Amino acid sequence: MKRQVFISHSYNDIGYARKIAGKLAEVNVTAFTGSELPEGTDWINSIEESLDKSTHVVVLVSEDWEKSKWAEFELGAAYGMGKTIIPIFLTKHHGNIPKILRDFDSIDASEEDDNTVAKEIQKIVTGNEKGA
Repeated sequence: MKRQVFISHSYNDIGYARKIAGKLAEVNVTAFTGSELPEGTDWINSIEESLDKSTHVVVLVSEDWEKSKWAEFELGAAYGMGKTIIPIFLTKHHGNIPKILRDFDSIDASEEDDNTVAKEIQKIVTGNEKGA
């Protein structure tokens, strides 16, 4: 079964978002990063549609993400839609986790390589399905 995840990230973290999307594609998990949208796209509608199609939302948490005006919108929409949220901390958080993300199991990418992070996401998304 093909799965889709939505990757919420800051503009400055697009490189990492694309890396993780590429790694997930290798294991049959489609990832929406927003970078695939052409200029002039209705961003709000596209984000809502992609969130609706996604089973999980990967949140690339960084200082830039926390400052992003879109972060709150994407996370709030995902939470309201009942999506499974997977916070990925790109840097050490030293216990300073945004309140809304505290109740979710997270992955510390500051101590893991890209392949390990992608495998952890895959496990959560596929639920360890055989053949996934």
